[in-house]
Amino acid sequence: MKNRQRQKDTLFSILIFCSAFAVNLLIQKLFTMQTLVPMIFVFGVFLISLKTHGYCYGITSAIVSVFAVNFAFTYPYYAFDFFVEESILSAVNAGSCRFHQYAEQPHSGSGKAAGRK
Repeated sequence: MKNRQRQKDTLFSILIFCSAFAVNLLIQKLFTMQTLVPMIFVFGVFLISLKTHGYCYGITSAIVSVFAVNFAFTYPYYAFDFFVEESILSAVNAGSCRFHQYAEQPHSGSGKAAGRK
């Protein structure tokens, strides 16, 4: 059962990431304005974090999204360059989306420190 859920979550993550990438490629071809590209990936990371189980999918999708934006949608195109201000901003946006999702989830536990009564 757990393996089946892991397969569903992986497939969902890949589908959302590929959809975000395809939408961004379409925007790049149709418009000259590129400001929505990081936000579409942030929305994809949000959906992945919301619908999958565990933190690994959201964190991995945020990291992969930063690399994808840097590689395909920022100058120099189809090359990595992490010394551009937009790259740092998209990394912060993707990471903040995941941390916000983590903060919204209820945590288990009694709220007391271990060993105290």
